[in-house]
Amino acid sequence: MKYKNLHCFLSGSNGWIGNRTHTLLSNGGAIVTPILHSIPIDQQWINSTNDKSTVALCFGGLAHQNVGVTFDAMMAANAYWPAQLAVQASKKKIDTFVLLSSAKVLGDQSVEPATTNHACAPIGAYAESKLEGERLVSESLKGSQTRLIIVRPPLVYGPKVQANFLELLKLSRSGFSLPFANLHALRSMVYLDNLIDATLQLCLNREAQGIFNVCDDLDRSTSQWIRALRSELGLPHRLFNCPTELLSIAATLTGKQNAIDKVLQPFRLSNVRLTQAGVQLPFSVEQATAQTVAWFKNSRT
Repeated sequence: MKYKNLHCFLSGSNGWIGNRTHTLLSNGGAIVTPILHSIPIDQQWINSTNDKSTVALCFGGLAHQNVGVTFDAMMAANAYWPAQLAVQASKKKIDTFVLLSSAKVLGDQSVEPATTNHACAPIGAYAESKLEGERLVSESLKGSQTRLIIVRPPLVYGPKVQANFLELLKLSRSGFSLPFANLHALRSMVYLDNLIDATLQLCLNREAQGIFNVCDDLDRSTSQWIRALRSELGLPHRLFNCPTELLSIAATLTGKQNAIDKVLQPFRLSNVRLTQAGVQLPFSVEQATAQTVAWFKNSRT
């Protein structure tokens, strides 16, 4: 019962990450109280019970994959709502407030692993709203008794994943020969359970506070991912070289320019602060890949 000393107020429990977090916390012995948008925030907090440390987990918000969402809606979900939660957490003297942000606040490219001191360069409404959320929450908790932890994950994958990583799984399953053998740009990702467990380890470490990048210990390129996924699927790799210029042209013609731009450029994160805080990720990339593919093979996706 590794989380038995926690009482967690969880915002975003209906989402993919939040739902899994609820399950792991409950299985680990924690008390979990969902925070609902339909009820005024100040009516949902209670004081610490049974000597458990109270933690507010802000895991909700709008994802960057949402199409047609306005900038105002992004700001409301990813900045203003977390700030309202932080204000109430401070008033109720909640021990720890955790904001799930995004590595996208740092931009889309980083050849060397970016630390938390890396200059922020958000691109697009999602990244801008996440960075504003960090700023507003930090301001709301400044000078309070509530400890703040901000977690910045890159792309998250795992069972029940959607969006880009699901497309990569489907592409790998196709068995088609793919022109990606020379896509060597390394990009950081994080397995869902690694992200959640690392975040909760930070909550249990009373010395941990501030901003933390949370990513797997091994970065992979697109070609490496396809080889790994196809190996788990029992398929031949079937990759061949294609000039990146041609890939870019083909992506433009098919409306996939943003996707190809990402795989052509490296984006790497440094876990150094996480390591300094004594956090150990429970799953290797190989184990995470196997579990994700096992779910995919058994699903009807």
